[in-house]
Amino acid sequence: MAHPAECPSPSTCWRRLNEWEKKEAEQVASLDECLRIAQRMERNMRSLAVALRTAMHPSTGQTIFELGDDEMEIGMGQHGEAGTGRMKMKSADETAAMMLDMLLENLGIALGEELLVIINGSGSITLMELWILFRAVSRILKAKKIDLVRSAVGEFITPQELAGSQIMIARMDPELASLWDAPSNAPYFVTK
Repeated sequence: MAHPAECPSPSTCWRRLNEWEKKEAEQVASLDECLRIAQRMERNMRSLAVALRTAMHPSTGQTIFELGDDEMEIGMGQHGEAGTGRMKMKSADETAAMMLDMLLENLGIALGEELLVIINGSGSITLMELWILFRAVSRILKAKKIDLVRSAVGEFITPQELAGSQIMIARMDPELASLWDAPSNAPYFVTK
């Protein structure tokens, strides 16, 4: 099985970068400064998704790929494309551990580092289920002595009728935390 975290979805990462770029730009930074922030975030973030039910193609109404009722697929694309890690369904705790371990390893996160975690629902998962996944992620980070300094849980971008979620992590520092905390009207993510 290919390591899904090695190839985070470019569209997912660029959408996340847009949030930081917009916040930086609103603080009247130069274009070069906005680029510096965007490139730093690109180097310091990873995203991984899991599908529990496949998405529907918007023009045909057909499923994009087949997935058994007792299966899940890690590494699926933002638009509902099949992933690289099909397996039997796991619990939320097992799924969080598996996905988070891949992300932490790929990003090289060490003891004591600070992280932003975003749990994004893929359309057909309840908010309660997303919070259960977040609880598992936060417990794992605490056990690994990695500081969870910022977080967001919800549906920020969703493929049509896909049941699943994404975990996105980003290495944080005081400058990035300040940008995260700033008000924004970026698409998918308005903060006041």
